Amino acid sequence: MARFDLSDAEWWVIELLLPKRGRGPASRDDRVILTGIFLYIAHRRAMA
Repeated sequence: MARFDLSDAEWWVIELLLPKRGRGPASRDDRVILTGIFLYIAHRRAMA
């Protein structure tokens, strides 16, 4: 597990809060998107 990867238990809690099916084209895996957001935030904090 990488630094910003969520455990299965953490992901289960977050997954319950996400919409099941959005409008528009199919998107990527939500877990991948959240990992990217966490990496972006960590990078921005390091630059500040």
